[in-house]
Formats: sequence, C-alpha cells, structure tokens
Amino acid sequence: RVLEAGRREHGASIHFVTEKMDGGPVVLQARVPVHADDTVDSLAARVLAQEHRIFPLAIRWFAEQRLSLDSDGQVRFDGRPLTRPRMLDAGAEAPC
Repeated sequence: RVLEAGRREHGASIHFVTEKMDGGPVVLQARVPVHADDTVDSLAARVLAQEHRIFPLAIRWFAEQRLSLDSDGQVRFDGRPLTRPRMLDAGAEAPC
C-alpha cells in the first residue's frame, strides 16, 4: 500500500498491548525512506531490519522500568509522560 500510494517513508511501531487490536499507545517508531526502485520485498526487508532494532530497545527500557503504562493509560518514559512516540530513524544510533 505504501508503494502504491507513492509515500516517501514507511516504518515500524512498538506499542503497549490493550484490549483493542493495535490500539495501545505507541511508544517507539522507526522509519525508513521509500526508494523509487523499491519492491515490496526490498522495502519490507528494510522495515524488518528496523523492527529488529526497536523491539529489543523497547523491551530493555521496559525491563529497566524506564518505560511504563500508568493506571490512566498514560505512557511514561523515565518517569515523565511520553506525549509522542520516541522516533528512531534508519541508520541513526539507538537512543539510550
């Protein structure tokens, strides 16, 4: 769909799981550029590479108790409300 729509970016998101399918608050995202010569497979491979970066990072933050979901459904990162997802661009160093 991204290729058909002519989008310039695509990516992956990590979110808290709630009762609603894919409805939990997003905490971390990674994006990749869409190249003019991309195929479904080449774009999917780049997105998958980013998923492999952000999943362990989000899990680490959660295990270290840096990332949480409070009783009101508010995401907290390092004790502060997370008002928008943390963003990790392709090729960028992962934030600690």
